[in-house]
Amino acid sequence: MANYVNPEECKITPYTIKPTDLLQVFCKAVNATGGDTEVMAWVTTSGGVESFNCTTAENSTLTAMTNSVTGQTLGDWAFGKTLTRIEIQCEDGAFLSECAVIDQTGSKAWTAGGSTRLPTAGGTSTKLNFEMPVGISVAKGFALQVSTVTG
Repeated sequence: MANYVNPEECKITPYTIKPTDLLQVFCKAVNATGGDTEVMAWVTTSGGVESFNCTTAENSTLTAMTNSVTGQTLGDWAFGKTLTRIEIQCEDGAFLSECAVIDQTGSKAWTAGGSTRLPTAGGTSTKLNFEMPVGISVAKGFALQVSTVTG
């Protein structure tokens, strides 16, 4: 994937950093372990945007993602808000099989399939394995889970 970029996906809207701004940088090492995947998501709700991650999504197993800053589940972090968008990036070479929102009873409240990233065949983006607008009212006990496959 070195030197492969789509300029349309990499545009950054100009922004002037204010003295009160806090910058968060999330560097992820490449996971060299076969059979599990590093996954990061940007979760947007009516209350804002936050990073979620999962460091060991075992192949073909729905695995919970938690808030990168607080360690909270989706339901604890966004209780009472509306989930409006999910963007997910898996480590290089991984395939996102499924993204699911699990309710407080452990049932799937919502689910959708993902993909791989370009230049791998079947990919549609160089930066994301999954991107979708949603409209889900988040209740206590809800969780964001992903299922991946990596070699």
